[in-house]
Amino acid sequence: MIVHMRHSPVLLIALCLMFYSGVPGSSQVSKTTIGRVEWISLPQFNLKLEARIDTGARNCSLHSFNEKEIEINGVKYIEFSTLDAKNNEIRLKAKIAKMKTIKSTGGSSQRRYVIKSAVVLGKDIKEVFITLNDRNHLEYRFLVGRNLLRGKFVVDVSHSHLLER
Repeated sequence: MIVHMRHSPVLLIALCLMFYSGVPGSSQVSKTTIGRVEWISLPQFNLKLEARIDTGARNCSLHSFNEKEIEINGVKYIEFSTLDAKNNEIRLKAKIAKMKTIKSTGGSSQRRYVIKSAVVLGKDIKEVFITLNDRNHLEYRFLVGRNLLRGKFVVDVSHSHLLER
């Protein structure tokens, strides 16, 4: 397309924006498409789990039970149990990043521990806040929230396991 200089600068800018918006490498094209369920890993704990992708959840969440708060050299940690991919109980320990109060739609409140850990999803790794809570009644032990997805992924709910395991 040849544009002559007699056209206004605004028109030139608009044409450039239209032309470059669909070029590979733009933010839409560079996002990885994932399914409603994917494998994640938590390298800090040597743990690999199937995870449910939830764009409505603000933060990631990990199944946790038998929680015990401890202090080492003035730093607070949480020791907790979870289940690995083969349903074996494993005991983990992490520094407490913060406490969070969660209110249910019924009005009851629950305090939850929040840790910070690296999470690997596909070829991406990101350090995020992870809320610990009992997910025993839920199918997946890990929930991927927007804090991990933001800016990197597009979710196609009609598929699962689109990433390499």
